[in-house]
Amino acid sequence: MDSNLHHHSWNPPGYKHVHKTAKSLVATCGKNGFRLISNKNSPTFLSSRGSKTTIDLTWANFLAAKLISNTATSSNIHSSNHQKLVTTISLAPPGPVVAPKATKIDQDVLRADVKNNLAQLSDHLTQLSIDEAKMCLTSSIFGAWQAQDPTPENVEKFNYWNGFFRETVARLKQQHWRTFLASTNSTSVFQAFQFTKTRSGGSILPLRGPTSDITSNKEEQAALLFEGTSVVTSKCNLAEVPPTKDAAFVTYPPVTREEPNNN
Repeated sequence: MDSNLHHHSWNPPGYKHVHKTAKSLVATCGKNGFRLISNKNSPTFLSSRGSKTTIDLTWANFLAAKLISNTATSSNIHSSNHQKLVTTISLAPPGPVVAPKATKIDQDVLRADVKNNLAQLSDHLTQLSIDEAKMCLTSSIFGAWQAQDPTPENVEKFNYWNGFFRETVARLKQQHWRTFLASTNSTSVFQAFQFTKTRSGGSILPLRGPTSDITSNKEEQAALLFEGTSVVTSKCNLAEVPPTKDAAFVTYPPVTREEPNNN
């Protein structure tokens, strides 16, 4: 967009002039889902007086193709070296698409139209029923779609938007994390740290001692773990347990030929 407007959102450092119309442009584009993707603080215009400004802007919107009503060229180019394209964007919500009722469709006319369209694609399809032709076309289109390789342009767009999405998610996470740290107590921070810290190499997460102090020292952590898991209160003395007659790990009852006494 060559709007010749100046705004602090894209002006280079040291250039503070702002057009009132630029504020309306930012509000309109932002309200309708457009985002400025031009390089920030990057001058795109050098005047005869040597001042550097940014006036060539690029706005992006994934649904822009559905918002464009028409595009035309203008003969008034103001002595520019490039052609102006005037694009009309509809800001109103699109009208709902309502499928026609089956009772209002003329079945005979529909079949005739389908047969005529199939004949334009292939003579073989006219020999099949409509359902068979539909399955044949669907499988062929799907196979061709699966076989096509991504174009360099699509790869570049995917990498750009994928990187932009990851950077946005990372920035939002950092903002929420800073807000959480600034508005919560130490206990909640400690609990969150236990669940969010990445474990690597089997290392032990920080432990809280008897005095509520958090420690990451290995010796202190070992003492806390040992004290919390090995102390068992029991009155059983294993030294008082007599050993078995057979010094074997597994013992069996004696084998005898005597009949059992049922009395």
